[in-house]
Amino acid sequence: MNYFYTKTRDAKEFLSNMKYKIENNIALLDNEAIDLIIAPDMEHDFDIKELLEDTSNLLVNAIIDDDEFHRDLIDCQRKMLKRFLKEKERQEVEKMLNIKAEDYGLEPNVTGFEESVNLAYLDGIDDAKYEDARNFLKEGVDEEIVSRATGLDLEIVRNLK
Repeated sequence: MNYFYTKTRDAKEFLSNMKYKIENNIALLDNEAIDLIIAPDMEHDFDIKELLEDTSNLLVNAIIDDDEFHRDLIDCQRKMLKRFLKEKERQEVEKMLNIKAEDYGLEPNVTGFEESVNLAYLDGIDDAKYEDARNFLKEGVDEEIVSRATGLDLEIVRNLK
């Protein structure tokens, strides 16, 4: 799918179709399941948190034939949540995703340093913030102060330490 198609696609119509399929126990095609994750990039007038709650709920309840693919989609949805929502807003929505993750035997909400770094671009975090945080930590500056000064989540700062 190209960027132009995603931006001009109507999220409301797409979500309506996905709700119908899920309510009627119809398996989603791979591209439909992927589109659930990229729905925030579609044309819409939804509140972003509401849209992410809806797409997360649909993704968790969707019938997707390949369990590994379903698990990967849930992981991608977590990353999308990090792209659009702040930590406190994200926690509420992630509860839905954790239920499905537990079905697959995954430990919910495990976020290590590597994932934080990989998500940096999604969060719009500049590499300079990481470097500044590392330098502050080397100088013995308190983690919470480093977090406030750089704008990085406290968890990320702790992982940098």
